[in-house]
Amino acid sequence: NLPIYVFNMDVVGNLKKVMDGEEIGTLVHN
Repeated sequence: NLPIYVFNMDVVGNLKKVMDGEEIGTLVHN
């Protein structure tokens, strides 16, 4: 199982937030 976060990478700082564990965007899992 590999959870995937779908989020807007055009917003400055969003990638860092995801890497820091913040729950932004949508989590896709099975």
